[in-house]
Amino acid sequence: MFFSSKKKVAFTYTDYKIQFFRFVDKDVAKGEVIEAPLVGGTVREGLIVDEIVFFDTLKEMVKINHIKGHSVIYTVPDHAVTMRNVEHPEDLHNQSLKEYFELEIGETIHLPFDEPVIDVYDPDPEDQHAILFASNGIEVIKMQQLLNDAGLKPIGADIKSLANLRLAEQIFPSLEDQTTMVVSTLINEMSLSIFSKGHLEFLRFQSIETELTQWQLNETENGFTYTYNGNLADYKMNLMEALAEIGRIMNFYRFSVSKDQRQIEQIILMGDCPENQYIYDMLSSQFELPVFKLDDLKLKQYYPNYNAGHAELLGLALRADPFTQVPLINLMPPLRSARSSNKIGIWAAAILGVLFIAGVAVWNYSLSTDVADLQKENEAKVAALDEANSQLEQLQSSDGDSLEDAVKTIEQLSYPVTPIIAAVNKNLADYNYKTNYEFAETSAKAVIQYETYSELANYIEKIQMNPIFKDVKVNTINTKKPGNENDEVQIDETIDRHIAEIELDLNLTALQEERND
Repeated sequence: MFFSSKKKVAFTYTDYKIQFFRFVDKDVAKGEVIEAPLVGGTVREGLIVDEIVFFDTLKEMVKINHIKGHSVIYTVPDHAVTMRNVEHPEDLHNQSLKEYFELEIGETIHLPFDEPVIDVYDPDPEDQHAILFASNGIEVIKMQQLLNDAGLKPIGADIKSLANLRLAEQIFPSLEDQTTMVVSTLINEMSLSIFSKGHLEFLRFQSIETELTQWQLNETENGFTYTYNGNLADYKMNLMEALAEIGRIMNFYRFSVSKDQRQIEQIILMGDCPENQYIYDMLSSQFELPVFKLDDLKLKQYYPNYNAGHAELLGLALRADPFTQVPLINLMPPLRSARSSNKIGIWAAAILGVLFIAGVAVWNYSLSTDVADLQKENEAKVAALDEANSQLEQLQSSDGDSLEDAVKTIEQLSYPVTPIIAAVNKNLADYNYKTNYEFAETSAKAVIQYETYSELANYIEKIQMNPIFKDVKVNTINTKKPGNENDEVQIDETIDRHIAEIELDLNLTALQEERND
């Protein structure tokens, strides 16, 4: 169970600051907030870019504030979190349920992370449905190790949106009975969560376009604040673009998630964005439903020593509340000691060495005269594929009906490509672009452009549900600046875009069924 130690802290961070919250037992009201600004560029979109600067700041805070040896629970960036409703066998519960889904990853469950970490919340064990939460294991473990190296004892990784919901649950009692959208805003990001009748049903991350270098740090008696030095009208325009997503999500939730059974009944606004009053006014004018704001004045009615920017920290500390309906999630894997890791590495290397030697011996022994025939057959297949891809490139660059001709040419392969192209196009947003395809014997590659990492994660999540794909992987991601005429792939002229190469592992049986239909 989290926070069994008397010495405990909660930890969270954004692109521009680090926060600790030190408290004793369950007396959250008497805790202490410890904050420090981050040097620009240390963290970008929730990802730690400069580990040295981040760790130095972290270690100094631990040392100065005498929290070395404290147990710590930390948050995972919202952009790196995905949530799914999943079905499970009738006789599985608790830890065995998590172990079951860990085995299903890559088989029946496909996630947009190379090394995912998961946890499972099962509100009703009798209905054989649960909620699976997953995150990027590389980032979760990186933070776990940084905290451990700084002298703390990591015991859990929670989700920011869940921490915010936990505090909102205490301050806004209507959250328990009404379908509520909680909007949490920072300077450069916005998180949306939908909570209905005690169940979390939706999570979404949205970037807010702004340059953090244009925000000035102001030190105050109670900490520090930020002031925008640029044209405030430009920033407000970026806020409006982010808020426009809220209406679309409301409709998606009503008609797709709840099948027109529920709709949003109220909005709760949280976060430390300096323009939250403007956001509140915009939400109140756009939607004909109650909008509540958790500002400093409202929070101090319940917790006099804190301000609205401490909401996430308080929500982490409130995990011990026995009456909370918000899921208690832990995405942190067990931390292995360096000594154990070294022993495992040595044994693994030894075993692999033995297996390698044995494998070479078996391989040499089993070689036969038909190797040459197999090589010739393989070369013929490769040549056929190269020729088909070459014809496809020529047709795509021609002025005629290039796409139709390309499809006819590539259809000469052992599987139809039309369903693949249709599946790739179907899930692209209006402002995303595909650039080219490459087809192999049992796989295909597509290159797409997108604006944010969350868009890519959502796209992968949708396309991997198509039965013609066994698996969907992101091979490479590159960022392209606008206006570069020498780029091989032309991108939008006004904004930065990311270019991702996606590899599609094909289900040839399903593709043949598509052809027969």
